[in-house]
Amino acid sequence: MSVNEIQRLLGRSGELDAAVWGELPDPYVPAMSSPRHDASLTATLMAVEHARAFRLLVAEGMFTTAIGVARMQFEALCRAMWLLYAATDKEVAAATAKLSKKAERRAGGLPMAAEMVAALEGKAPHGVHQMMLGYKQAMLKGLHSFVHAGLHPLQRHVEGYPEQLLAEIVRNINGLFVATGAFLAILAGSQPSMRAMNRLQVAFADCLPELVPANAQPSSPTATASEINE
Repeated sequence: MSVNEIQRLLGRSGELDAAVWGELPDPYVPAMSSPRHDASLTATLMAVEHARAFRLLVAEGMFTTAIGVARMQFEALCRAMWLLYAATDKEVAAATAKLSKKAERRAGGLPMAAEMVAALEGKAPHGVHQMMLGYKQAMLKGLHSFVHAGLHPLQRHVEGYPEQLLAEIVRNINGLFVATGAFLAILAGSQPSMRAMNRLQVAFADCLPELVPANAQPSSPTATASEINE
């Protein structure tokens, strides 16, 4: 693998971004509007922004910050799914309150990533929980280290970033981006868009995590768009 491979992956990532948006309804209109649905959409769009920022940072060689942003992308998508499927009305109210000292204190009690993933079990479609559980198991501990200036980033700044590691992270981020597109399709109530996300997983397999059989172990961070909606 070479630096050219990272550049190729970034180029394909940009093409994937455009393809995902090209398959969503235009204009994009959510199927429902409520505090729960609106907050979920906002968090989903935050995940999109983080994915794009990740690519820009990698392209500039700012790998440590890029990987920290990857954690933000994962958590934003977790939050979006949790808000839609698992949060109580009281938690939704705490997450969407107008900013104030009191609102900050109440929002401070909302669950973090691992708790949100666990809360999806039995409430979200099975594929959603399995996919996010897989990404949590595969990525979350290492990403946490980058956010908090832990062992991983301290050592990588000394030893450098292996190209294989960077390529794997780019692929995982792209996988999360397709999942984000599939979730946007769910929020829009668009079955054609959901089916299109499945096609994109095949068309862009060269820049995505390897697809796995439906009976694979939960630790795998991949899932098809159709599994997300099961």
